[in-house]
Amino acid sequence: MQLRGVTMSLRAVAQELAIADKTVDRAIAYSHAVEEMPELKGKAVTWVIHEHQRRIDREERGKKLVGMPIPQNLIHGDALEELKKLPNESIDCIITDPPWGVGYSPHALEEVRNDNMSIFDYMPKITQEFYRILKKDADCYTFCGYGESFCSFYHAFINAHFMHSNTLIWIKDSRVKGLDFSHRYAHFYEPIIYMKKGNRFLNNSFSKDVLNFAKVEGGYASTEKPIELLSYLINNSTVKGEIVLDCFCGSGSTLVAAQQNERRWIGIDIEQKWIDISKQRIMELRKNEV
Repeated sequence: MQLRGVTMSLRAVAQELAIADKTVDRAIAYSHAVEEMPELKGKAVTWVIHEHQRRIDREERGKKLVGMPIPQNLIHGDALEELKKLPNESIDCIITDPPWGVGYSPHALEEVRNDNMSIFDYMPKITQEFYRILKKDADCYTFCGYGESFCSFYHAFINAHFMHSNTLIWIKDSRVKGLDFSHRYAHFYEPIIYMKKGNRFLNNSFSKDVLNFAKVEGGYASTEKPIELLSYLINNSTVKGEIVLDCFCGSGSTLVAAQQNERRWIGIDIEQKWIDISKQRIMELRKNEV
C-alpha cells in the first residue's frame, strides 16, 4: 500500500514537471529491480530492468518444475507422425538438425536418409507442428545448409508464424575432408536458424551470434554436433527440468547435452541404428552419473 502511494506521488510530481510517463515507468521499474536485487545497483538502467525481468522469468518457470520427475523419451519413427502425437504447448525448446536436401553421403558406410529435395516439401509440415507443440514463449534452433536449404527452411518457419530472431553462425574450425574446394571457398561454418515463438528471454544477457566450437572428430557420425555447442544453446534457452526436443536426433548428441544439464528430453529418429546408438550413449552417461 505504501509503495502504491509512493508511485502515485511520483506520477503526480512527474505530471507537474511535464515528465513523460515512459520515463517515470523506467524509474519505478529500476527502483523495484534494485530493491529486490541490490547487486544490480549501479549498472545501466535498461540492462538492470531487463535483467530483473529475466531473473523473475527464470524463477517462475523453475518453480513450476519443482518436484517433477525427469523422464526421457527415445522414439523410433517418422518425425512428422511422432510430432503429431505430442500435446499442444508441451515443449520448452527445440534443437534439431534435419536433412539438408543436398544428398550428403560422406562415405559408403554412412548415408543421411531422405537427404534429397523432398525435405523442402516436408519441412513446412514439420514447422507447423513445431509451432503447435512449443509453449507460448519458447525457442527453436535448426541447423541447416546453405543456399536452397537455408531459404526453404527459413520460409517454412516464417509461414508457420515463427519470428526470426537471429541466424547463428557455428564456426567449425575444421577442414572438410575429401572434397574439392579449388573452385569455391571451403565451408568452415554452419548456419543455425534461431526462431522464436513468443518472447522467451535468453539466460545470458549478452550472447554473440558467432559461436566457436570445434567440430567433432572421430564421433558417431560425420554430421555430429559438439556437446559443448548444444549445451550452450540449451543453457541459454531453458532452465533445469524443462523439455528439449530433437526430432532428427541422429546419434543423440542433443539428448546427451540435455541429460548432462538436467533437462528433460524427447528424441525422435526414423533410423533404428541411431536410436540404438542414442540409447547406448545415454546409458553410458547414466552409469557415469551414479
